[in-house]
Amino acid sequence: MSTPNPDAPEPNSETNTTPAENTEFNPDLRLPLAIVAYLGPLVIISYMMGRPDSFVRYHTKQGAVLLGLWVVVHVLSSLLIPTMFFLWQLLGIVNLGVFALAVIGIVHVVQNQTKPLPLIGTWAEKLSL
Repeated sequence: MSTPNPDAPEPNSETNTTPAENTEFNPDLRLPLAIVAYLGPLVIISYMMGRPDSFVRYHTKQGAVLLGLWVVVHVLSSLLIPTMFFLWQLLGIVNLGVFALAVIGIVHVVQNQTKPLPLIGTWAEKLSL
């Protein structure tokens, strides 16, 4: 049998967690997590760590929509390469547009704004994360 450590924090009876796990969201992570939301698959990091903050959650929703659009473009382009070359080029232009929207989103984060992105902002507002 092991003896309890007297220096260990007492568990919280309501949530069965230690006080270290009940800490509030760190505001120093607000901007980095919101920026990471626009970096493709890294949106998962923003989703997992930034849930308590509405600013990070807003940009995570927009980043998730961008990621979905990016995945659709890449799947379609991989299917169209052998068949319809002219449509594949159009998807390349759409991919460039997705990149431009990510840059616009990062600029909004740096300026501490919650503006919807052009074309996809309404989709992101409908998303519930």
